[in-house]
Amino acid sequence: MAKPKNVDEYLQKLEGHFAYPILSKVRQIVHDTVPGIEEKIKWGSPSFEYKGLMMSMVAFKENAAVWFHKVRFWMTPEHYLKRPQKIPSPCVSTGSLL
Repeated sequence: MAKPKNVDEYLQKLEGHFAYPILSKVRQIVHDTVPGIEEKIKWGSPSFEYKGLMMSMVAFKENAAVWFHKVRFWMTPEHYLKRPQKIPSPCVSTGSLL
């Protein structure tokens, strides 16, 4: 299977797959929240860049994943004052976006 050239092509291949509406919604939220963000395909899946690599998302057979490369993009100055010295890993989540 050929690698997708852009995010539209990646999502088009997912039509009918359970992850299609999830990743489409994530994409919409990202664009609504971060004007001027750039979409790229990295490691064969959609990634978003704003002043560097910010986040990526991917669909698997039975799972979908979203991960953030730079937690600091999501923190306001108030968070810097209140945060602990060590930032916990954001890699594990049990919530739902939808």
